[in-house]
Amino acid sequence: MDQPLLGSPQNNYRFFYTSGCSVIGSLILLKIIAVYSAITISDVNSLMNDMNTVINGIKELIPEAELMRAFCLDGNFSKLLKMNLIN
Repeated sequence: MDQPLLGSPQNNYRFFYTSGCSVIGSLILLKIIAVYSAITISDVNSLMNDMNTVINGIKELIPEAELMRAFCLDGNFSKLLKMNLIN
């Protein structure tokens, strides 16, 4: 174990410090990616909550949304209008 691994003792020290710095650099990069992902997930969660609020508001404002969907699905919507006006 007294023999140097990479030629001279200076090369061993260079290898040791270079590998240590690369490990620390990788850890810092991993933490940056994790924080960025957490921020993005938080923004997406906020957006989904806002979308649910808007969708619920649309359902309250347009209760006949199901009728509008039927208009779009059926090419001849005049019979639906007549049935709706009679009721």
